[in-house]
Amino acid sequence: MEPDYPGAFRYLAARNRKRALTVLFTDVIDRFASDALVANVAGLRPRHLPLAVTLKNPELEHAAALRPAAAHDAFRKAAAEALLGAREQALGHMRRAGVLVLDVPPDRAAQAVVAKYLELKRRGRL
Repeated sequence: MEPDYPGAFRYLAARNRKRALTVLFTDVIDRFASDALVANVAGLRPRHLPLAVTLKNPELEHAAALRPAAAHDAFRKAAAEALLGAREQALGHMRRAGVLVLDVPPDRAAQAVVAKYLELKRRGRL
């Protein structure tokens, strides 16, 4: 199921007139998956500051770091590297479009979001 970014952003714009940090917990697989987010987030800026929180996949990172001992390990490593590369391209696309991106392991997400919020407040961005 694809997220309804247009509907979500229309809802936010209609109900929140004051500048706010807009935190989106989402995931992207590749550049095409991030296009919908990027296309719709432009409507939030400059009034709101969008922050996309994406969760790293430790198993995928582990597979990409494997030293292949057999052919199936090599295929697994290559697939993991391709997925991580496509994901990095998508995150870069989002950053270039003005979306703040916080890419963190799942067990550090809450702490990282709070730290980012405090950093943005301290820098006067909110």
